[in-house]
Amino acid sequence: MKATLTAMFVAGTLGVQVLASAQQSKEVTTTPVLIKDVKAAYTPEAMRKKQQGRVGLALTVKPDGTVGKVRVTQHLSPELDAEAVKAVKQWRFKPGTKNGKPVPVETDAEMTFALR
Repeated sequence: MKATLTAMFVAGTLGVQVLASAQQSKEVTTTPVLIKDVKAAYTPEAMRKKQQGRVGLALTVKPDGTVGKVRVTQHLSPELDAEAVKAVKQWRFKPGTKNGKPVPVETDAEMTFALR
């Protein structure tokens, strides 16, 4: 059984599909751009159980381009939710800016777990 994983970020597209517009305050003049994505691990237990589906995530891109707070908004299973959070915390961005200065931006991401 082959496992595939698709990661989607809503505000940037470097190797990742755009899902929707970034949710941001009116103060942000540019949105974050994904520059490094990390795919989540498909755990052996989840593969054995043939778990498939999406994990929705709300995250904060910090001014230094790292990911801060992450919250699961669409659950799949505790173990795959945890793997998605672990992977997204390793993502790196060109941060969103206001008047040329990096600022924190709230946005969404999605990871899709599928078996083939």
